[in-house]
Amino acid sequence: MTSASVRSRSAATSRAAAHTLYNLIDRRHGKATTAVTSNIMLSDWGRFLGDATLTAAILDRLAMHAIRIDIDGPSYRQHVAKTRAGESKPVP
Repeated sequence: MTSASVRSRSAATSRAAAHTLYNLIDRRHGKATTAVTSNIMLSDWGRFLGDATLTAAILDRLAMHAIRIDIDGPSYRQHVAKTRAGESKPVP
């Protein structure tokens, strides 16, 4: 399998996932609370999902009545992993 065909299959999978996510968000829009967490910056979602127009529709629905919390700082998950591995002292 060539790298081009792998990229093509990967892009198709991303677009299919984007459509699935859009359908989910669209069905819940205005009817139910939806919480989303991501380590992908909003500016990168279009590239990640493979469809900039669909990504804009998804983010539009998510952002309409959203409370957005950006967390910046060291990763607690990495801290826990290091603690378990004995590389740092646990936080009291």
